[in-house]
Amino acid sequence: MAKDAPSCEGGFDAALRDENMMALHAQNVPLLQDMNRTVRQRVLSQKATKELCMSHLGIRPEDHRAAVAGSVALSNASLQAIKIGYSNPGTIAAPSEEILWGLEAVNVLWQEIAPTFQAAADGGAVSLDELSMIASRIDALLSEANLVVQMYEGV
Repeated sequence: MAKDAPSCEGGFDAALRDENMMALHAQNVPLLQDMNRTVRQRVLSQKATKELCMSHLGIRPEDHRAAVAGSVALSNASLQAIKIGYSNPGTIAAPSEEILWGLEAVNVLWQEIAPTFQAAADGGAVSLDELSMIASRIDALLSEANLVVQMYEGV
């Protein structure tokens, strides 16, 4: 077995334990952060939907409208950052054309429902028809975001 190769029986040899593992980790941190941000896109869309429904039902509507506003702002900023990169938090641009197109598909689906979320965040009433429209489109957004996460896992 080569000196620098991992050992199946004894775990990783010393060559992979210390500096090399730290270097591998450092190289992959931005990619892992982007994958986490993509996962967060799924969560934010679900969170915004729940907050919108709670507001519609009259359950602490002002609190939930404020939460919708925060979720929408974070979702928009995160999606833009993982598409083109953002140096401050160490976010890299989409590492492949396939991921970029997947993120663009997520963005298109998000933009179809984002105006309804934004209207609610701004204090507007949301109708049952608008909630139904979101309910009919949110699964497609979640599915597309899941495909992008799987693409990141393959990088």
